[in-house]
Amino acid sequence: MKKIFEKFSSAVDYYKMILELISFINNLKPIYIILFFLILLLSAFFEISLLGFLFILIKAFMDPSYYDGNFFFEFILNIFNIKSNSELILYLCSFFSLTCVFAGFTRLILLKLIEKYVVVFAKEITAMCYQRIIYQDYKNLFNNNVNDSLSIFIKMPIINNSFYVTLNMIYNFVTFIFIFGILSYISFKITLLATLFFFTMYLIIIFTFKKRVFKNASTISNEQSNNIKIARETYNGFRDILINNYQNFYNNIFLKSYSNLVSKSENNRFLLGAPRPILETLLLASVGIIIAINSSSYSALERLLPNIAVMAIASQRILPILNQLYAGHMSNEDAAPHTNFILNFLKTPTQILKKKRIKPLKFKNKISLKNVSFSYAPNEQTMILKNINLDIKVGSRIGIIGKSDQAKVHLQISY
Repeated sequence: MKKIFEKFSSAVDYYKMILELISFINNLKPIYIILFFLILLLSAFFEISLLGFLFILIKAFMDPSYYDGNFFFEFILNIFNIKSNSELILYLCSFFSLTCVFAGFTRLILLKLIEKYVVVFAKEITAMCYQRIIYQDYKNLFNNNVNDSLSIFIKMPIINNSFYVTLNMIYNFVTFIFIFGILSYISFKITLLATLFFFTMYLIIIFTFKKRVFKNASTISNEQSNNIKIARETYNGFRDILINNYQNFYNNIFLKSYSNLVSKSENNRFLLGAPRPILETLLLASVGIIIAINSSSYSALERLLPNIAVMAIASQRILPILNQLYAGHMSNEDAAPHTNFILNFLKTPTQILKKKRIKPLKFKNKISLKNVSFSYAPNEQTMILKNINLDIKVGSRIGIIGKSDQAKVHLQISY
């Protein structure tokens, strides 16, 4: 039991990291959260309304007397003055079509809202990371691992996608609760058994492959930094590579690193997509087996038809939602090392230099250098600048030219 609890506890660790990242955003207002859940609930309501109207429509078409004595339907019949079953079906078809339009419209609004939230999240977190780089002391910048700092901008798109996936997971979970409720009203036993079967299978898959996905993701994160390191070393040492014919050596190192990255990425992609076709096949095969068993009795098939419809709907509605929840969670496990890296980067104490405006140097007539000399060490005999004399008058512009490593920068610093 303790092990099971630890597995569930570790499963929610990633979402705690996401919440910590969100907490860094200063201008987050409660109204944004309220608006998200309001649109989410409205969209989920229209989703289940589709299933409800579809079921009622099929029952009204197959058995006109099914709703006799039902208070709700008698109320509807009286309100719209419906006299026949064909009129009822016409009204139900109209309601079903309108519900389809509203369901699609609210879904689009929700997707647009999620898009806006992801843009704000990505902009704020990435800007904070960049500010910690650009506003730190010059000495601290080069004391840190430059490759790790640069890898931030490779990791952030992965984290942005994970945030998008998490918001969609919230929507899918709420929609699943709504759909489970409406399908339970139609046939509680079949809905419960089918859902428990799918849910158990996905939990087994998650606990089986979680470590593998996380290990792959850690490898991907490390190899991204290695790729940047190799590329930087290639550019910085290109002259030596050409002179010493090191092209094959660097090419083999790069290919080994990148091949490892791609291999682990595609392995995780396979683990995300593999369960759904297997479970869909099992469910649809079970529908065929039930029909075959009861094929000798038409009345038995007629009684089983609502249950078969529930299983078919479950395969098209509940199963995709559960698969998206599974794929989303595994995708987040894939993003966990990247998210942890960014979170630790933001948490690491760093003295941020205050933004200050540099005032131009004011002088009346001229700037003069007189007998300026410079060497790297006090006792060093070789002077890189020796007895420099120079006057720069007010309003003039000068350029300092020369070969590389001829102390041009040191001369400028001397001012």
